[in-house]
Amino acid sequence: MNAVSILADLGRRVVGDAPYPQESDGARVSRVLTASGIGFTPGNIDPGTVQVIPRDVDAAEALSVCEDVAQSAGGILWQTRDGKVAYADADHRRNLSPTLTLDACDLLVTPTWRRSMLSLINQVSIGYGVPPAGGGDQPRVTATDAASQTTYGVWSYEANTLLATTADATQVAQLLMVRNKTPAWIMSALPVHVAGLADADYEALLELRTELRRFLRWSEEQAEASGLTPAQHQLLLAVRGHPDPQGPTIGDVADYLLLRHHSAVGLVDRAETAGLVVRRKDAGNHSIVRLQLTPKGSQLLEVLSEIHLEELSHLTPAMHALWDALERAGRRRTPLT
Repeated sequence: MNAVSILADLGRRVVGDAPYPQESDGARVSRVLTASGIGFTPGNIDPGTVQVIPRDVDAAEALSVCEDVAQSAGGILWQTRDGKVAYADADHRRNLSPTLTLDACDLLVTPTWRRSMLSLINQVSIGYGVPPAGGGDQPRVTATDAASQTTYGVWSYEANTLLATTADATQVAQLLMVRNKTPAWIMSALPVHVAGLADADYEALLELRTELRRFLRWSEEQAEASGLTPAQHQLLLAVRGHPDPQGPTIGDVADYLLLRHHSAVGLVDRAETAGLVVRRKDAGNHSIVRLQLTPKGSQLLEVLSEIHLEELSHLTPAMHALWDALERAGRRRTPLT
């Protein structure tokens, strides 16, 4: 059985066979979910706070359409702990419940916090409305926060969006600056203080991590010597190793490679241009797009896989010995009180 997250499944579905009217961001997300056939609870989808522009007939992955709406409107799309898809609009997302609560435990931790300027925004330029028919840029709304600029300097953000009106763009611009006009506090480290580890245990951990890094670096070098990027090699393996003979979806590939959906789309686009993979519609559901290797991709993967299996056979005895040492260390440890 191959368990797939609801968002990965949403990435498999293609929508856009009918035009969409101008509507609120929440209504657009609900429309896309309905068109994709993904079941959802209406109470999990907020109504929206801004209007998004109409959409012409244009086939696209349902997840990408929803993410574009969320990014334009300041909302957020996510999977709930019980496996349901949910959307919080810009007004409701500020009151979201935490998705993870840490219970008390017997390990002493000392978190380290730092201020990050990466999310700082005090000057924005938001494009909105339908671009001119003859080509050209969207009209724009700009806004600044003078006090933040005086304290931290100018940190600008510019985006083209699906927002429909000047009022919508102004609302999102103000929201961005309210949320981001000061640096964010980020947990940069969460060291765990453990007792009962011997010098040999640390040596075994170091050796294990070193061997893993050496193997990964060796693997990258072999891929590059074959004319592939390391990411393309991993993509080919994900396609060939997927249990469904029709091939994986881009959502499956994103799960295998631990990528965001849009990053996986870019990787597949480049691999398709290089003649390594092709897109094919699912035989039973034409709204699902799957990936298959080309003869060129298959040949390159076969050569790389043979040398990787040979290298792993040389590493296996050493890795077994290291794993046994770490298991013994785990049995010796006593919890802190």
